[in-house]
Amino acid sequence: MDKSQDDKITCDELDDLHREDWEQIRVLVNDLTDLVMTENDKTMEQDAEQWQGNVHTELDIHAEL
Repeated sequence: MDKSQDDKITCDELDDLHREDWEQIRVLVNDLTDLVMTENDKTMEQDAEQWQGNVHTELDIHAEL
């Protein structure tokens, strides 16, 4: 697929894509979305574990006082 002078795909080029190309794009976008969501879930779990650890540490400090 050719690109315009600014290296962006043009509307005409998008119109010329075949059904198989669109299917590959759809699969890639879905895979990328799943990957990002999985990474986001892992980050949220790590943040929650760290927050819980901080709460327990703070409670321990208050209990010692």
